[in-house]
Amino acid sequence: MIGKFLRLPHTNGIHLEFACDSRGDRKAKYIVVIGRRSALYSYSLTERIPHLAQALAAAEDSETCITQVIPGTQRRLSIRVLPTACSRHNSDSRPDIVCDFIARQVRNLPRGFTLEVHLVLEDPQQAFATGLAVAKGLPLYSRKSIHKQPMDPAHMSQVTVSFAYASRPDLKVTELVDVDAIEAVADGTRLAAYLVDAPCNEMHTELFVQQCRVLVRALGGEENYVYLRVLKGDEVAEAGMNLLYHVGKAAEHPSQLVVLTYAPPEARAPRSLCMVGKGIVFDTGGTCLKTTEGMRGMKRDMGGAAAVLGAFQSIVRKRHTRHIVHAVLCLAENQISEKATRIDDILVAYSGKTVEVNNTDAEGRLVVADGVAYACAMLNPETIVDVATLTGSQAIATGRRIAALYCNDESLEIATVLAGRTSGDLCHPLPYVPEFWRDLLVSDVADMKNAASRRDNCPSACAAQFIEEHLAADYTGTWMHIDMAGPSSLGERGTGYGVGLLSEVISRVDSGIGFAVLPSAPLNAGAGVASVNVNLENQSTTTMNAGTGAVNGSTNNLSGGAVAKTSSGGGMMKNVSTMGQTSLEQEQQQHQFKPSVQGPKQLPGWNASASGTAATAAANGGAAADRGAMAQQRASAAPLMWQLANAASSLPLQTSPPAPNVNHSHISHKRPWSPENAISGVGHVFNAAAKASTDLKRSRRHSDAAVLDDMAKSNSSNANTNSAPENTARLES
Repeated sequence: MIGKFLRLPHTNGIHLEFACDSRGDRKAKYIVVIGRRSALYSYSLTERIPHLAQALAAAEDSETCITQVIPGTQRRLSIRVLPTACSRHNSDSRPDIVCDFIARQVRNLPRGFTLEVHLVLEDPQQAFATGLAVAKGLPLYSRKSIHKQPMDPAHMSQVTVSFAYASRPDLKVTELVDVDAIEAVADGTRLAAYLVDAPCNEMHTELFVQQCRVLVRALGGEENYVYLRVLKGDEVAEAGMNLLYHVGKAAEHPSQLVVLTYAPPEARAPRSLCMVGKGIVFDTGGTCLKTTEGMRGMKRDMGGAAAVLGAFQSIVRKRHTRHIVHAVLCLAENQISEKATRIDDILVAYSGKTVEVNNTDAEGRLVVADGVAYACAMLNPETIVDVATLTGSQAIATGRRIAALYCNDESLEIATVLAGRTSGDLCHPLPYVPEFWRDLLVSDVADMKNAASRRDNCPSACAAQFIEEHLAADYTGTWMHIDMAGPSSLGERGTGYGVGLLSEVISRVDSGIGFAVLPSAPLNAGAGVASVNVNLENQSTTTMNAGTGAVNGSTNNLSGGAVAKTSSGGGMMKNVSTMGQTSLEQEQQQHQFKPSVQGPKQLPGWNASASGTAATAAANGGAAADRGAMAQQRASAAPLMWQLANAASSLPLQTSPPAPNVNHSHISHKRPWSPENAISGVGHVFNAAAKASTDLKRSRRHSDAAVLDDMAKSNSSNANTNSAPENTARLES
């Protein structure tokens, strides 16, 4: 009920709620039932949905959409039979079909309707994606005259979603799925779609900031450890964010930087998680003026900031993060006037690098670059995820329904792709080859240009590489860019894309158990068993007795030393298993950790007090000692799911992972931390933790060369040392 929650103006009055139990008839005039045919037949035997069994029996086996009026009533029953087949890159729950079907059902209903949506699941993991799909099919924004405000309560429409578990209809869905968490993300999805649909005269930069203030108050403000800081106009320039400032300096409403922070007492990890969103509220193209057709729909160019804001509210409502979470919104309007940025202008970015502007219509990467550089310098991040409707070429590369990823860490990339299938916000990686794309950004008079010199050479990856170039040289964390230009809208409507994906990714990274490989086959929960399929160095399969509502998962050995970690879905499932620890010898034997192309990095859950061990080992002992130290660090991180138990062991599930072993003496929650300290340059609460981990502060861009150089020195007597200088030169280029 996000519209009522935030008192949003100009809505269609459709309230969405998620019921904790599918049992009981709510007497809604319209009933929608969605599921695979076998699940629907199984659930129809319970007779909880009027006339469902009769409608299925009367329909042809080939029918996928069935609509009947329940005899003796004026109630309408609509059934959507989902296909059993699903391609490997799609979400198994087919949220695309669910969303389209809900949108068609609601489109022509009269005001004040009541609708029940029954989602009949074969696997409780399908609840997240299908629940969000319903939310995407119910957009909020409307300026039709029949939806004038204030709306008569009698004309409010009510949609109630309930989950049914076909294999165990006797169970309440709350025993398997966190319904409150799904509702929080669904509300964030509808909020993001509302912001995208609102035109610029109703959602310019100042009104967007006003909406952020309303949201912070609704979430409880500082009493609930939610903080807001805003830089506006000249303050943005004075802070050094010249790229953001100059993009919006020609507009009536100035550029603004919004930093939202959630810092609960439970957030004791030494580093934070940061989301950065592109918020171009309207894009004319600037002096590189768009055509009329190209300018149409550019109110939706702030979809990244909308997704970050929606994800932030869902994270706060789910509560209890182990990391401080920041949301950085880079808001501007790319207008044209005598003040507008010109082609050939050279700007100094927040990172200190100079940028020659060769395309004013490539403004999104400029504002995001300043946002990422600010987050990197001031918010002490472990992971930075930026989200943007960045390039039109993204839709050519990965399609209109699938976002493109560009990530400097393979395990995070894989986890995000899988999180997309869990949430229904599909995504697919672009090739991460910085040495290919940097040459396309070379400038003769500045550090770089803002647009690639060629448009036929993966321009989406080139744009992402421009953003990465503004990460600090000593940044040792992970970074990922999500280009969602295609999936942010469908037709003339915003989809709310990115909220589910960001919420799931942040939950997985925050928990330290989130790098999951999802099962290809549905869960057999009737037997009450969770099977964890282990395929590391040909190890045997382990079956664990997990009880009701268990979870399937598999862990595969990844190339380049990356390790996949297993989870049930980032906190949406109730029962999450944590495997037992393995010995150092077993870790080394199973995983054979090797220096990857990303170099050593701090993984979620590492002990900050011992963080210098891996760096010291790499410098003194070469590759073997480096692998041993990294494995020992991994063995000490109890929450990480990839610590596999002995293949013959059987351990009970535990509902929540233990907190990491971190010294918290530097954190005081008597007076909660505020982002004002970071923006004013006073510093932030994690200075002590940052100082404790200085041994890990190595440049990602030079860490590969350093590791290879160490390997060459330690193995100088071996015949294979001749390859190290060649590899080093290639990486440095």
